[in-house]
Amino acid sequence: MLIEQRIFRINSFLIAAILMVMLTTSSLAAPIPALTSTWQITTVDDSGSLGDGNSIAIAPNGYPHISYYDDSNYSVKHAYQGEAGWHVQVIMLQDDYYSYSGSTSIAIDQDGFAHVSFQNPNPAALMYAEQDDLGWTVITVTLETDMGFFTSLALDRDGNAHIAFSSGNYPNGTLQFASQVGNSWQIETVESTSVEGAQRSLALASDGTPHISYQKEDALWYATRDTEGWHLQQIAGGGWGIETGSGSSLALDSQGNPHIVHNYYNSDSASSSLLYEYQDAQGWHRETVDDHINTSGITSIALDSEDNPHVSYFFGWPNTGLAYAYRSSAGWHYELVETGGTTFGSLALKDGKFPHISYQFYSSGYTLKYAYLPTTYMTFVPFAVK
Repeated sequence: MLIEQRIFRINSFLIAAILMVMLTTSSLAAPIPALTSTWQITTVDDSGSLGDGNSIAIAPNGYPHISYYDDSNYSVKHAYQGEAGWHVQVIMLQDDYYSYSGSTSIAIDQDGFAHVSFQNPNPAALMYAEQDDLGWTVITVTLETDMGFFTSLALDRDGNAHIAFSSGNYPNGTLQFASQVGNSWQIETVESTSVEGAQRSLALASDGTPHISYQKEDALWYATRDTEGWHLQQIAGGGWGIETGSGSSLALDSQGNPHIVHNYYNSDSASSSLLYEYQDAQGWHRETVDDHINTSGITSIALDSEDNPHVSYFFGWPNTGLAYAYRSSAGWHYELVETGGTTFGSLALKDGKFPHISYQFYSSGYTLKYAYLPTTYMTFVPFAVK
């Protein structure tokens, strides 16, 4: 194992090199160290089996908002931070014995109000909740068996909601797209067969054009719509013993080009890695973000003000935990956020630069946790690899 650690503390008065330690026990190349600061970690809610399906967004005032499921109390919750600390609200309460599942998705409008999409278990339905000065209004978007398990929400320039979601189960699963039109909803089928996996990811271009990443037949697919309809494209293949596209997350850059991260798994070698796909004028390009550790589960991507990708993801070797990576002109930088029983997570950038991550953590029970990087200083921190 090789561990490289460099620590620099930066403020407006001083740039000083404090410590460099290098231990070499093999010929493996070291990863690029991460130019980031020490993570600040907070437990947001620990009053039950919490944090499943969480999603994070940053409000115009700079405070984070998180939507998530509370399986112990059969509810969908909204946690937000203010000057007095964290506040928790119940958006919707389900009858006993009916737990929520899948994913929630949150977006914040220009007035700072939260909007959340989620799946209702009984009766099965896609739900949408919007907040105003009076509280929460919850709307049933569409009602159907196995509807809305995995949702992804985005708001257009006019504040109208758009949701990508699943209907049915593989191999009969479909990819659906719902658009808010006044007080009604328009539902479209994007992909009619074989949609699978635990995540749909939606982003809207500046003109409102929808872009969606999803998994079909163990492969990564990408869908976008124009005046002629939906266009579907396989970006990364699957096949015998190979799976791509699981846990995918999508973001659009300043030119409207898609950037997608997703997991790659090879059953023959029992190895997995994190892949990054992006499109420009020359076409699609692929990079391996991290093949030092076995990755799995949900990924989350955000682009900073210079269109550089930032990613949160999960690993299973040598211990389970939450990791963070970002790319600069020097290459990919990696960092461990927290080791332990981390699972579902979501990433957002504050001020187009500083990462904030919500995630579910298991110790003696499931809790909702939140990690962020302070803006006051930065350091090099270590990342251990095989």
